[in-house]
Amino acid sequence: MAEPVAGARADGQLVTFAVGDEEYGFDIMAVQEIIRPPALARVPGAPPCVDGIANLRGVTLPVVDVRTRFGLPRAPDTDRTRVLVVEHGGRRTGLRVDHVRQVTRVTGTAWEPPPAVLAHAAADCLEGVVKLDEGRRLVFALRADRLGEFTSGDAVADGTPAAARRAAGATGGPAAATDTTALVTVQLGGGEYAFPMERVREILRAEPPTPLPDAPPAVLGVVTVRGEVLPVIDTARALGAGAHDGRLRDDQRIVVADVGGTALGFVVDRVHEVLAVAAAAITPPPAVAGAGAAVAGLVQLDEGRRVVLVVAVDRLVAEHGLAALAGERAAAPEAAAARGGTAGGAEQFVTFLVGEEEFAVPIGQVREIDRCQRVTDVPGAPPHVRGVTNLRGEIVPVVDARATLGLPPQAPDERSRILILDAGGDALGVLVDAVREVRALPSGQLQPRPPQLDSAADARRVVAIGVVPGRDRMLLVVEAAAFAGAGA
Repeated sequence: MAEPVAGARADGQLVTFAVGDEEYGFDIMAVQEIIRPPALARVPGAPPCVDGIANLRGVTLPVVDVRTRFGLPRAPDTDRTRVLVVEHGGRRTGLRVDHVRQVTRVTGTAWEPPPAVLAHAAADCLEGVVKLDEGRRLVFALRADRLGEFTSGDAVADGTPAAARRAAGATGGPAAATDTTALVTVQLGGGEYAFPMERVREILRAEPPTPLPDAPPAVLGVVTVRGEVLPVIDTARALGAGAHDGRLRDDQRIVVADVGGTALGFVVDRVHEVLAVAAAAITPPPAVAGAGAAVAGLVQLDEGRRVVLVVAVDRLVAEHGLAALAGERAAAPEAAAARGGTAGGAEQFVTFLVGEEEFAVPIGQVREIDRCQRVTDVPGAPPHVRGVTNLRGEIVPVVDARATLGLPPQAPDERSRILILDAGGDALGVLVDAVREVRALPSGQLQPRPPQLDSAADARRVVAIGVVPGRDRMLLVVEAAAFAGAGA
């Protein structure tokens, strides 16, 4: 029989709260803050009691539903629902409770050990029983560290993409052939153009730029991206394909390209896809090409029915007197890196939607992005395998990201795309609901996967969490191997 602990503790304070019909409490020193239920990113395959991941002022916060943790039915949020933020071992966890009751002072003599015969779902977290109001009120005192604790024998201590690749012995880049070139294809007016992927840092939603006095005609103005000033170029005007009136549409994008070690933003009407083409397939432009030296070459696709003009970024900048803009920004790349900009220390990701959540895969693992073309069924294939597709003579298996992540099926639509990923040297197609953008994340915005997800094999597909500053937006970072091993 356990020795009584009554009288063995110093006086202290408990934060008491209700879960179902019972009252529980935490030592006040374990509670960092109490918040209303935050917006959550749901992690497919997470343990049932993990509601999701919240962005708490730039820190990833796994939120555990205490009801589900104790085996009680889940209850909808009410005006009284709260999340207790506790910290253990330098990591924070949010614990969702029905309501917080009070902070009460407890004497050491009010504590008793938990009954040895207690068969309660909270028994593994129970620190003791506190008698209040002359014994008429019982509060189950819990250990906050154990309540939010989930263990797994193969937990990853460092959940960043680089660490996951090191653990797998991978280099992080595709085993692409040296005679291929990756192109980001875009729409400008009635024509299709492409930027070399190696020059593209990220792709942003278009925001109204602030005009610059006495700027060259092709400069629309500047926008601020993570504290850095980004000049924005009217790409259509620069290429002789029309001109904007300065008012950008919500569906337009800004392709941020590297120019002499710094960045310039190029406005495009739409971003189509990422293509991997043979270097020999890029032919010189005709001498009468209207864009002149700003076009490096052209690619003919679909048996010549589709022509893509490849933008010569450096020549375009020089032709329109934009080199000074790039030079000004290049003057202090170290300062930009120190502030977390894209000038250094950042990793690029292709972000995509599956259901209501946003995922990200390192851009080095993306060979290309294709429209949802014909996929041929394979009889007897596992449920998560959509079939195979013919990618310029290469047979590529296609898996459904929804099925892989345990989400309900959905018929592909005009937004659906197939990510062609490099999975250990083999091409793998992943059908996703939509591709959103290319985003650069400094290392400070990548946080390890919360340990609460380690106990569920499906949730371990998420190797890190990308936190987008200033927004309730988080990216669930996965790698190609997460889809290659699906169903195994």
